[in-house]
Amino acid sequence: MIVPKLQLHPDDSRLRSIIRAIRSPDSCWPERILHDPLVVARVRDRTVALVCDPDALREVLSSDTNRFPRWLPVYRPTADGKTRPNSIFVVDEHRWRGYRDAFAPLFAPNNVDVLVANSVSATEVAVARCMDDATTCVTRAALDIIWRTLLGDGPDARTSDDLDDQVYGLVDASRAGDLRAANQWIDTLVPVARHRGPGALMGPDAPMARMTNAGSAACPHLSDAEISDNFLALLYSGQETTVTSIQWAIWLLGQDPGLQDELRAEIREILGEAVPTRSSLQKLRMLDSVLRETLRLLTPSISTARSCTEPFEVAGELLPAGSVLVVPIYAVHRHRSLWEDPEAFRPERHARKLAHPMAYIPFSAGSHTCLAAKSSWYELMAILVTLLRRVQFTTSAPEEVGLHNNLVLRPTCGYDVRLERL
Repeated sequence: MIVPKLQLHPDDSRLRSIIRAIRSPDSCWPERILHDPLVVARVRDRTVALVCDPDALREVLSSDTNRFPRWLPVYRPTADGKTRPNSIFVVDEHRWRGYRDAFAPLFAPNNVDVLVANSVSATEVAVARCMDDATTCVTRAALDIIWRTLLGDGPDARTSDDLDDQVYGLVDASRAGDLRAANQWIDTLVPVARHRGPGALMGPDAPMARMTNAGSAACPHLSDAEISDNFLALLYSGQETTVTSIQWAIWLLGQDPGLQDELRAEIREILGEAVPTRSSLQKLRMLDSVLRETLRLLTPSISTARSCTEPFEVAGELLPAGSVLVVPIYAVHRHRSLWEDPEAFRPERHARKLAHPMAYIPFSAGSHTCLAAKSSWYELMAILVTLLRRVQFTTSAPEEVGLHNNLVLRPTCGYDVRLERL
C-alpha cells in the first residue's frame, strides 16, 4: 500500500520562522526530526524547538499549563484572516477552561450512542445523495453529524436539508485551498441555527439553547457573542477533522480491495445487520486498528505548540524560558525510535503495546486533548462501518499523491477515490 509523506529538508537551514515551524513542516522541518529527539533553532530573539523526546512530550502536554501554556500567536489567526475573539481555540487559559466546561457535555460519554446513531443516519443520507463524488459524500456526512450534535438533533431529525448549499460550497472552497471561503460557507449556518430552533435532544442549559431562541437562562456566564463564535469554531473544526480522517481512510482502503472484504466480514460477524452501538463498535478490532494506523500516518492536525515559562531540559539540552515548543505530531508518529518500519501501513502493530504512551497522540494529550477525542473515535468508526456496508472504494493513481499542510494534512492533488454502490 502506498502511503504519501511530507518532503522534509536535509538540514536545519529553513527553520527560520516560528509560525512556519508549526504550520508549514514541508517548507522548514529538517529530516533529522524523524530520528532525533530534539531540533533547536534561534529565530530572532527567541528559541524554537521541535520536540520528539517522549518523556519531554509527556511533561509538556500533561503538566500544569502555567508551566507550558499554549503559544497563542499561532492559534489566533483564523481561516478567514481575522480573529474570532471568543473561539475556544484562541482564548487564554482562564477563558478556555470556562468554554471547555460549557461545551464538553455535548461530547460526554452518555451521548455517544446518540452520536453513533446520528453518524449512521447522516452517512446513509450522504450515500443516497452524493455517490457521484467521494469528497462531497464525506463532507455532507461530517457536517450533518456535527450540526446534529451542536443543535440537539437525533437520528430521525430532518436537519440535513439545511446543509445542501453549504456542503457544495464548502467542497469547492476546500478543493481550491481557499480556507477563507470555506469558513464563510460555515458562517452562513449561524443564522440558520438561530432561526430553526433547538432539536428535541437539546437540554435547556446547553449553550446553543440561547442561540436557537430556546431560552435566555442557558449558560448565563456566556455572552451571545461567545456562544456564536464557538458554534462556528466547533462546527468548522468538527467537520474538517472528520472529513480529513475519513477521506484518508477510504483513500488507503481503496488501494486494497482484499482488506475492504476482510473488514466487511468482521462487520457481518460482529454486527450482522444491526445498527452499530458504542458497545458493538468496540468489538471491531480490525477496523479499530485500520483507523488507528490511518491516524498515525495521516493525522489531520500535524502539530501543536506550547511555550515554557521557565528553563526546560530536553534530551540533555537546556532550553531558555520563553522558548516555543513545537510538538510535531506527524514526526512523532513516524519517529524511528518509537516505531518499527514507521512509513509502512501496518494496522496489526496496534495490537501490541506502544513503545511509549506519547508515541501515539492524534488528538494531542493532557488537559488540552481534543474536546471530542473519545466521542469522535466512535463517530469515525460508525461512518466507516456504514460506508463499508454500502460502498466499494477504488483509489486511482496513489503514487501521484504527496502531502502538504493547509490547516490540516491534505493531499497535493486531491483524493481520487471512486465510490461504487454494493
